[in-house]
Amino acid sequence: MADRRRGKLKLLHISDLHLGISFLGEPLLEYQRAFCDFLAETAVKRKVRAVLVSGDVFDRAVSSAEAIALYDDWITKLCLKHGIAVCMIAGNHDGAERLASCSALLRHAGFYVAGRLQSPLVPICLEEEGEAVEIYLLPYFQPEEARAVLENSEIRTMEQAMAELFAGIQKEGSIRRILLAHCFAAGGETSDSDRAALVGGASRVGAEVFSAFDYVALGHLHRPQNIGQNMRYAGSPLKYSFSEENQQKSMTLLDTRTMEREEIPVPPFYGCKTIRGAREEVWREEPDAQNFIRIEVTDEPMTSILHETLKEKFPHLLVALGRRPETMRHGHTVEEMHQLTPESLLDAFLMETAGQPPSAAEREWFKKALDAVQQADMQ
Repeated sequence: MADRRRGKLKLLHISDLHLGISFLGEPLLEYQRAFCDFLAETAVKRKVRAVLVSGDVFDRAVSSAEAIALYDDWITKLCLKHGIAVCMIAGNHDGAERLASCSALLRHAGFYVAGRLQSPLVPICLEEEGEAVEIYLLPYFQPEEARAVLENSEIRTMEQAMAELFAGIQKEGSIRRILLAHCFAAGGETSDSDRAALVGGASRVGAEVFSAFDYVALGHLHRPQNIGQNMRYAGSPLKYSFSEENQQKSMTLLDTRTMEREEIPVPPFYGCKTIRGAREEVWREEPDAQNFIRIEVTDEPMTSILHETLKEKFPHLLVALGRRPETMRHGHTVEEMHQLTPESLLDAFLMETAGQPPSAAEREWFKKALDAVQQADMQ
């Protein structure tokens, strides 16, 4: 096993790999394999003590054999070949029990994984040359799960549950306290690929709940972003929707002595590009073999013949849209649609079709249906 003495105690934060995901039907496993190799190379080069993985390791609870093989190879190389610890939590897309199986045994290899919510939260203590850090693992959970684990029937929101979980953790002394969490922190910005990010106030968690921690390594949202002073979404390492085409994907390197953070850019193993304009303008674009393509023709409808013609020139064409028919031109633009929440989509639909907003009962029906779809998406 490699020597674990590495000088400064550095942690590398990533999240939302979604191993096995496809980009609108295009398989991404080869690109995900390239990222895992890049991650391992970077961790070794930068003398990282541990890699923090903040959930949604897999895209489905029951993953493909190929995705599981990639996961097994990646973790084995980090822990056994390079002697780098891995701290991991389950996200809402992961099969919690499968991810955390044999967790007690795996700790001896430097692999620490939490699948289901437990109380109290017992930290992992990593030490190096007199430096120590406590790492708390908080996997994704629902309020009803917290009610059972904490034996508190009054819990209704994730914020209430977290406040009770963290009540005994005090920010005192010189030791650094790091939390891994997979949740929707208030103020976070979503992307189109955040398809299971829950809506409604009960799922959002305010930043003040995390005040006991020096750094909160967040997962769940795919856009890399800071929340307050001590919280960060690492974001997905690859682009999983066209709404992310202009995002610079990165990993976050944390030096626990100084608490300085460095964003390490992830190479664009593939790209995605939107081409927008009149048909003749679109046709003048050069063929692009490096990017997944989305085309929006602004001066005529998208017919099957036009689609086939564009597909011949742009073999990686995944989305082709045309001008909406005259009867629908009072609706929303593509850009506006990207900004709409599920509730505002419901409002817009009923205003357009029925001429009035949804009633309270209709909103409740919609919420139940949306919850059912999101729960099915996690399976």
